[in-house]
Amino acid sequence: GYGGGIYVNGNNTKIIGDISAANELICSIQNNTCDGDGGGIYVNGDSVIIKNIKILDNVATVDGAGIFVDNEGCTIKDCVITGNKTGSDSGCEGGGVFIDNDGCTLDGCDIRQNQARDFGGGVYVISTANVTLSGNLVIKENEAAGTADNLHLNSVLTSSVFDVAFLSGFPTSE
Repeated sequence: GYGGGIYVNGNNTKIIGDISAANELICSIQNNTCDGDGGGIYVNGDSVIIKNIKILDNVATVDGAGIFVDNEGCTIKDCVITGNKTGSDSGCEGGGVFIDNDGCTLDGCDIRQNQARDFGGGVYVISTANVTLSGNLVIKENEAAGTADNLHLNSVLTSSVFDVAFLSGFPTSE
């Protein structure tokens, strides 16, 4: 299966949460389990925007426990992605976010304390994908049993204009 919390299969889709008067995110996708990819959200559509959402404590038995992106042109902005965990079998990657296509942007997100069985505890970007990192993006305190606790980048950064905080290394390949 795909998308334990939300399965997006359409173009120009927006998932935008509200912000409280105290400037806190009040919409969450939490405690979902998926026997496949995308424990919290599975994205399969072009030009998808995910904004102001907490994606917490989701489980995917394969890849992308928080968010699995299998499209072109996805923007993930100002989200908190925490406590998500992939399955324990070999080949489970991207505890927080798994990106499997071109044109994805991570902007101003806080990605922490996610776990992956193999690579990319915080974020895993497949080799054919181009990704843009921007804003005050934080990727730290994540765990991966293989390599790249925080960010596993097998691709090209389409923009290097960003302020990313990393707790540990920045591997660019397996």
